[in-house]
Amino acid sequence: MRLIKTFMAAAVLMLLPISMMGCGKDKAGVASDKTASAAGESASEELRADDGVYVATIKNLDLTDSNGEEMRFSCYKDGLIYGTVHKYIEEIQYYVEYLRIVDAETGEAKGEDIELTDNDGNHIVASIMAPVDDEELAILANSYKDNHAEYILYLLDKAGNIKASKNIDEVPGLSEDAYASKMVSDGTYVYLLFDGKLLAFDRNLNYKKTILESDYASLCVGNDNLLYIMDYLNYGTLSSYDATKDKYTEEVAKFPNGNTISPGEGDELLVESSSFIRSYNVKTGESVKLFDFTDVGFTPQIINSMYRDKSGDIHILYYELGDKKAESENGGYETIQTMIYKTASLKRYDKSEVPEVEEIRIACNYFNDDIRKVINEFNLSHSDVKIKIKAYSEEYTDYEAQQTAMDRDILNGEDYDIYCLYSSDIKKYSDKGLFEDLMTYIDNDPSFDVSKYYENGLFAAREGAKLYGIVTDVMLGSLAGDSTVFGDKESLTLEDIINARKEYPDISFISDATDVMVVSMLINLYDYTYYLGGEAGKYNFDTEEFRKLCEFARSFPKSSGDGIYMYGYGPVDSNDVKLLTPVYYGSENILTSRAAYGKKHRSYGAPSTSGNGYFVHPVNAYCINANSTHKEEAWEIIKTFLDAKPDYFGLQFRVNKEMFILDLENMYDRANAKYASGVTMGGVTYTLSMTKDDISAIEKMMAGAEPITNLDEPVYDIITEELPAYFAGEKSLDDIIKIIQKRVDIYLEEKK
Repeated sequence: MRLIKTFMAAAVLMLLPISMMGCGKDKAGVASDKTASAAGESASEELRADDGVYVATIKNLDLTDSNGEEMRFSCYKDGLIYGTVHKYIEEIQYYVEYLRIVDAETGEAKGEDIELTDNDGNHIVASIMAPVDDEELAILANSYKDNHAEYILYLLDKAGNIKASKNIDEVPGLSEDAYASKMVSDGTYVYLLFDGKLLAFDRNLNYKKTILESDYASLCVGNDNLLYIMDYLNYGTLSSYDATKDKYTEEVAKFPNGNTISPGEGDELLVESSSFIRSYNVKTGESVKLFDFTDVGFTPQIINSMYRDKSGDIHILYYELGDKKAESENGGYETIQTMIYKTASLKRYDKSEVPEVEEIRIACNYFNDDIRKVINEFNLSHSDVKIKIKAYSEEYTDYEAQQTAMDRDILNGEDYDIYCLYSSDIKKYSDKGLFEDLMTYIDNDPSFDVSKYYENGLFAAREGAKLYGIVTDVMLGSLAGDSTVFGDKESLTLEDIINARKEYPDISFISDATDVMVVSMLINLYDYTYYLGGEAGKYNFDTEEFRKLCEFARSFPKSSGDGIYMYGYGPVDSNDVKLLTPVYYGSENILTSRAAYGKKHRSYGAPSTSGNGYFVHPVNAYCINANSTHKEEAWEIIKTFLDAKPDYFGLQFRVNKEMFILDLENMYDRANAKYASGVTMGGVTYTLSMTKDDISAIEKMMAGAEPITNLDEPVYDIITEELPAYFAGEKSLDDIIKIIQKRVDIYLEEKK
């Protein structure tokens, strides 16, 4: 890699589909005088960048004392960390929990540990806590009496004396399996997020009211003594509650991808999103982007809390995931994931005081946790270069809006060096010569070993001999069927599916699909060439396979019922499901589907022209801008992404063979010869389990899968527009085939 003076970029967050994206749910405000604020959109629309530069001092936080007792962290305020430790007491041969307060700067305990007991001497186990003022703490704890655990809210002084208590069971409207997620105090009231409800208690812990309903939120008390609520699953919606007026104000502002809020200086709130922190003025609605995490030299996975001190420095407590050795049940050792706590103190400098650096810029939909570490390590090892991130999710909550903005920037020739495309069609850009052909880089790079990767995934975005995007992770498309119906075949033919449908005409089949949906799924998710002549890019509709598919689809209803859908999460009896059409985004997804539909459901390859009937669907593809002036550096960064170790297992399929197997093995419990975990869907808890045979089967799926060949979207539209006339009996199949063929031929001719 050649040396340059400075370095900047932009990146992606999967999540997932899995999950971290806004769900758009409603909140039910219960408090009186609920109002809405006109500042609701200003936080995202008026964002400007701070004109200074932040530099971080980072420290690892070792919360294990000289006796090997590890502190369980609970909260962090004004430089003090509040948590608990479990100590084994020999006299009673039992673990007892103690409160410990630690100076975050020095790591030293402040005073003696305090044994946690109630007024009757019963031991309590703290769940969460919050300082009420300099002298007292509120602690929500499990109190164990007669083998029964109750949630009790306690007010304690720092000597451990209980000043007040409240049994949470006495609060109306709470479910039996409720749990707590957050607690804060303004000195007069204690606010507890419990069972999806924000509860208010007075200083004597008398229940005051339920302010609102919210399953997931960050809470803080601002310097104006208002309670602020960030609903981070509802597009980062910020609301407030004024206890003195009993007034709840909904949607004060919205912060796309907003996660954590903390009080800052004066009218300021510090708002953390996936890749940066902003300053938000609660009075004016002004929003200022203070810094990117990668700018200051760290990439936190989870921020627990933060604050700004009197000198203006920002202090953050966060953790990253790391590995440590732990003794296993068989007497050996195994590597387990653990949380590594860290603190970062951020000091602001004028730009004139900081050396200028070259920028490599990466643009993406989301800031991916898996690449945070890659970018951070690169920044730390290349002081003359800086990677900068452009994450469209920080500006737009809607995926379509993100994609539109990215399309605009790519087509307008914005000077990003790397584009990370999330489930995007690369061809619409490569057709215009906007991306580099990466096969040239691979051929000229002796350090690049193609054998380290599954080529079907790595080259999933290849167009003929050209490669305009390197794919780092994929989804796997397959069929999932009842093995008592389909047997132990590796893949299914169209005849296998048709015959099974005849045997079970009235049960959930092809994900309980409708007529048009059956055709669109089997053609679009798998291998359309199997039905349309056997050659990619050419469309012959007058084939035996296409006729059979249409006739088969005609046996399905014209409108969907309330059964299962494409991914198989629905209110059905698992014994009634004979065939599903899933696209798995990770091994845990496979286990979840199997748990929901029983051990007799197994994966099968779909009908295809070649291969084993499994198909890779690209997820994240990295492309180099043809106009970039840092192409060599961009290539080095992309290679690093390919080899990065995942931080979260089971949620993706990596094309790097070593990382793919590592991901599967982390789902496997060596001590018990299986992976086992529970997941609840629709009120039913299923056990997930993975064996060595599962690992082999999933690896075999990936090794033999082929890149999905996407049907041209206009061709897909023509098929779905014309087929309903056949299904409705208005036209013969011969007539429909002629109409579709003619329209497609005209489209292909115009395309030339």
